[in-house]
Amino acid sequence: MSLSVLLIDDAADFRALCSEFIRAHWPEASVEQWDPILQKLPAADRDLSHYDVILLDLHLGKDEDGIEWLKNLRARAGCPPIVVITGAGNEAAVLKAMRAGAIDYLPKATLSVGRLAEAIGEALALPLGRWPSPGAQRAQAAKFADSAPIQIEGYRSLRQISTGVTSVIYIAERTSDGLKVAIKFLRFRSTQDKETMRRFAQEREIVSAMESPHVARIYEENAIGDRTYIVMEYCESGDLSKKIADGIEPTQAVELLYQIAEALEDVHDKGIIHRDLKPANIMFRRDGSLVIMDFGIAKLALGDAQITQVPSLLGTPYYMSPEQAAGKSIDLRSDLYSAGVIFYEMLTRSKPFADSSYLVVIDKHLHAPVPTLPTNLARYQTVVERLLAKLPEDRFRDARELRSLLDAQFRGHGQASAPRKT
Repeated sequence: MSLSVLLIDDAADFRALCSEFIRAHWPEASVEQWDPILQKLPAADRDLSHYDVILLDLHLGKDEDGIEWLKNLRARAGCPPIVVITGAGNEAAVLKAMRAGAIDYLPKATLSVGRLAEAIGEALALPLGRWPSPGAQRAQAAKFADSAPIQIEGYRSLRQISTGVTSVIYIAERTSDGLKVAIKFLRFRSTQDKETMRRFAQEREIVSAMESPHVARIYEENAIGDRTYIVMEYCESGDLSKKIADGIEPTQAVELLYQIAEALEDVHDKGIIHRDLKPANIMFRRDGSLVIMDFGIAKLALGDAQITQVPSLLGTPYYMSPEQAAGKSIDLRSDLYSAGVIFYEMLTRSKPFADSSYLVVIDKHLHAPVPTLPTNLARYQTVVERLLAKLPEDRFRDARELRSLLDAQFRGHGQASAPRKT
């Protein structure tokens, strides 16, 4: 079908990627990319009626307000349905946008061809010239909004510790024994997103099936009305990103990489590829033991079969392997690449490939040479280069081989294969 879209976003690389996603579903689509910084708000006499849908970023640079743009465009005759685009942490703005008449919202962090097509399809299904009634808008906004803290039988809620576009996490206390746990809730609006629900259920299934000291425990999965939740282990010593910010000695970085390799060995032995390994997903218990969290976009690698990355922004570009960033098939060695990025960051407190544009970051993963470590860290260069090799076959074969090398060269054991910790 012939589809006409007005795409308003202040990031040129995101506009380009979003346009590619649209054309992946509608090859003949016409996408007009609008830069709000250079072009400002479309003039009042501009005809909007020939567009089928408007995609509007809520953050339009420091001088522009996406909500005000929404209200202005929405009030014009012939304005088509508007879908807002948001980054993490903009929940309050999304709620305002839904109340102002947006028909849907698209979180940038989980944008995919399928999710974008679903939102545009919803817009196309509306009768010509018809928008949701004010009552429907309020109901839609209410589904997105968080309600007051929900009481779960057997738990006392303490405080909210994390919030995102698709979920909210609370610390709670189990009344039977006082154990502190983390309760991860899906937002109301997210229950209408089949992909979010699928990934939420997948996380619970994968983690529940794991019997590893290096994977966070799942205690319960249930629902209250429309709100699905997981009760899981709470790691009170924080995540690896905090340790990196505080500074990590090289010998400690090696020890942490060894523990990450142990964790990946357990995960990979179950045929699972994490696909989103990063410091924020590596947590620590009170006793200092390391655990991997957040398996929401993990995939099962059936035997030796490879899997293909669905075209989307799932995962974190700074830690993506070249093959994952390019949307190619990946195997267990993709997680080892991510571990290499983390190791480099632990050693230097900086990322090996960084830029304000995630498309530039992806290009660096694909083409830029591995950075050279400072002289005082030169002994770790070979490990970094093997982990960050562009081709999977040039990396370590698996996490077990990585552990063996760390044991032999840096931990003083000199064993062919170090015994596992229990």
